[in-house]
Amino acid sequence: MNLPERAIVKVYACGIFSEPTFKSEMINQALLWEEVRINGKFNEWYKIKLKRDGYVGWVNGMYLTCGNLRHNEMLLDMLDTNQKIKIYRLPSRRPIVRGKNEGLKTSHELFLKEESQNWHKKISMSCVLPVIEENDNYYLVPSEEHFDYYEFLLGEYGLNLDVIDKNRTESFNHNDKDVSIIMEGTNYSFNRRYLIESYARLLCDTPYLWGGRSFQGYDCSGLVQTCSNLAGYQIPRDTKDQINSSLLQPIKKEKVEIGDLIFFKKNEEVNHVGIISKTDQSLFDFHLDIFVLTHSSSWRGNVFCDYVVIEGDEVQSMYDYNGEFVPRTDLQPMRLSQIMRFK
Repeated sequence: MNLPERAIVKVYACGIFSEPTFKSEMINQALLWEEVRINGKFNEWYKIKLKRDGYVGWVNGMYLTCGNLRHNEMLLDMLDTNQKIKIYRLPSRRPIVRGKNEGLKTSHELFLKEESQNWHKKISMSCVLPVIEENDNYYLVPSEEHFDYYEFLLGEYGLNLDVIDKNRTESFNHNDKDVSIIMEGTNYSFNRRYLIESYARLLCDTPYLWGGRSFQGYDCSGLVQTCSNLAGYQIPRDTKDQINSSLLQPIKKEKVEIGDLIFFKKNEEVNHVGIISKTDQSLFDFHLDIFVLTHSSSWRGNVFCDYVVIEGDEVQSMYDYNGEFVPRTDLQPMRLSQIMRFK
């Protein structure tokens, strides 16, 4: 039997499993409109390889649209290009009013607020939105009928965009001008490592999910890969591979900056990773060995920010009592493997 060459994910997120059965371990996720290459088939399951990072696993066929056309051609066949939503590249100083006095909404507002439409809540941060039309000041991406009147900014939420054109063969990435817009409203100068931290904090309170990298939840390495990819660093999916990425270099504790990664180990094997963050500059002026770590943890059950102190190869979570930091007695110290920075 001839296998189709590729497939496109047609649901908001689906599990990638270690074996062709739902009873096996979910090791990753594939996201809406993502392209996968097909390497094999067993019953209704396909062995796939993610085009973006080469991750291999099994996906049930009910989540896929399979074919032999190029990715862009398959997308155009799948999408209703008559229903569009506008994403502005440049911020407007005054709200753009349409129809019922609805002001311009940022993507952050649309995706995260309770009043947001369900469609937006299910678009994961690392999902690549197909661009039907590209203009100087905005992009048009597909939407649903009851949703096509919304407008919002490219900034803050960190959207991935991909212009779809049957004749295009090269990848599309929004430029540094777009990325720098995302930094507006923060206290940071334009630095891709700072973007990593900004994206991670936006995902705080998102549930923990083993193998997750979607609105359904994130595990520690899924969080790091998502935020790093959005900042322009294409690193592997799993922690054990991330620490060996050629994009990273080791640094000492005294040199730590926002967006650096801390890797942890258990029994000499790397088993966890988090992103350095900070909320108060004075914290580091007076407590140089205390850091704010944003990570996704199974014991906490979500993405969260944690005060930690690093002493030798031990990393201890801390309570903050009005500026006084006390070690948490309910948690054992984690063992430090390496602190890494993107080059």
